Amino acid sequence: MNEQKLPHGARILIVRLSAIGDVLHSTAVVHNLKRLVPDCHVTWLVSPPASILLENNPDIDRLLVWDRRTFDKAAAHLDLRTVRQTLKEAAAPLFVSYIISGALSSRSLLRRLFLLITRL
Repeated sequence: MNEQKLPHGARILIVRLSAIGDVLHSTAVVHNLKRLVPDCHVTWLVSPPASILLENNPDIDRLLVWDRRTFDKAAAHLDLRTVRQTLKEAAAPLFVSYIISGALSSRSLLRRLFLLITRL
């Protein structure tokens, strides 16, 4: 079995925002990462309630606390129709260029992508 290793000095971002049980269980992963690759740099993105569990963890090099509520309040003022139309306009040329380049040869994949774009 060919075992892949992290390069020395690897930079790792862990995103476990608010599920406190998941955050708690994931600390064992960080501990093992640091044990196996001591010079790796671990950054963890977490929500305020779960950040208390990680504040003094010696295996975490940088803790980023992100309060999603601020973004939720800002998103409440967005016009979703405008966002959908912008996504359609941005995705359509990419979809056509993939077809032309032959990157999408599978009919089922092509059909799913078309349905995804038209549902936006």
